[in-house]
Amino acid sequence: MLLLGWVALATLAAQPVALLFLVSVQGTLSFALGGTLIARVLSWRQ
Repeated sequence: MLLLGWVALATLAAQPVALLFLVSVQGTLSFALGGTLIARVLSWRQ
């Protein structure tokens, strides 16, 4: 999913409105994925 986001970001980089939307979505997905991975690692260590 994140890889598709990066591809879409590169493809639509010349369109400012689409770029703003994709940057927001990509940031949200990255934050959610990172938070999930950190939570799993911390719960696994206990």
